[in-house]
Amino acid sequence: MKSRDEIIYKLGVHFKERGDVLSLDCLRFLCTKQLDFIENLHGGKLSSFFQTEFGQESFKKHQIFSLTDKNGLIHDVPPKVVIYGAGITGFFCKSIIESLYKNSMVMAFVDSFKTGTYFEKPILNIEQYIQQFSDATLIIAVANPEKITPFVEKNNIKNYLCFKLEFPFWFSTFSPTASRLWELSGKPTYFSLKELPHSKDEIFVDCGVYDGETIKDFISWSGEYKKIFAFEPDPNCYQISKQNLKDINNLTLIEAAVSDSIGEAMFMSQGVASKLCDSEGVFSVNLTTLDSELAGETVTFIKMDIEGAELSALKGAETIIREQKPKLAICVYHKEEDIFEIPDFLWSVNPGYKFYLRQYTDTLVETVLFAIP
Repeated sequence: MKSRDEIIYKLGVHFKERGDVLSLDCLRFLCTKQLDFIENLHGGKLSSFFQTEFGQESFKKHQIFSLTDKNGLIHDVPPKVVIYGAGITGFFCKSIIESLYKNSMVMAFVDSFKTGTYFEKPILNIEQYIQQFSDATLIIAVANPEKITPFVEKNNIKNYLCFKLEFPFWFSTFSPTASRLWELSGKPTYFSLKELPHSKDEIFVDCGVYDGETIKDFISWSGEYKKIFAFEPDPNCYQISKQNLKDINNLTLIEAAVSDSIGEAMFMSQGVASKLCDSEGVFSVNLTTLDSELAGETVTFIKMDIEGAELSALKGAETIIREQKPKLAICVYHKEEDIFEIPDFLWSVNPGYKFYLRQYTDTLVETVLFAIP
């Protein structure tokens, strides 16, 4: 198994040999935001920046973050805080509070998909938070906090705030090359790569349909196509997609999650952030593999945005990828290790792939790895 650094170096050389400057910048951005930056941030760059008078005043002046309630009103940091989201946004939230607000204390993290500790704080589930820290304000610190608030309110939690970072200024402070990436923001996420070829016989596979808008983007991009297969395990999203796509021809909509095995798994329904989980899911959903589900089909294009389950789903499509060499558009921002584990796996299955990295927002989401045969 190659190390992370070996794979990232190989990717960098791969991009540089083709003169793909945008992919190089995107790779630097990913490594900065998800890997080296996080490792060096705690007690490093962030603390040093905030320890100076200039740093603190600059931070406050630019209003890089805000805490808002459900009515959109801005609040100050409460004295006792529990952070929902044991990820990079939650880490930023913790670092900011501890660096700038000496009278406030972060007690713990809440996360539906992780256990143990995160930067020396315990990770709790939502029930444990209610039992142990009901007097602490819950701060929702995820990329899209508005997607989590229904889940929080469903658990009768009223004392919560939403944390938001203004990322363009934030990353221009620490990563000067990042500004070039935002030119793709607002464009169709999976179909604006100019190197992406298409034909009239496309068989498109959409893993993680959500509301069906990606399929409409695909049809606009392709013009003509042969078939569409769409997978969505969330029952609510499945019904919405079924209604939204009722007039689409040659579409098969499948109510299942794609993975590397067939069976059932627990599932947490949170709208756009719905995902498979180990033990705390609200209900179980069907699991399938693309190799088994699409046996006999000639797949030309696979898109995946499935909240961290991408690598497992790709392993469940290994035969298709090896034998049919479809175009791939795979999200690589859900897990820190995706940026090196996913291309390493794809190269092992199909060494002929050319990779492109593109960033479609100015936040921590919508980073897509394209693989073109």
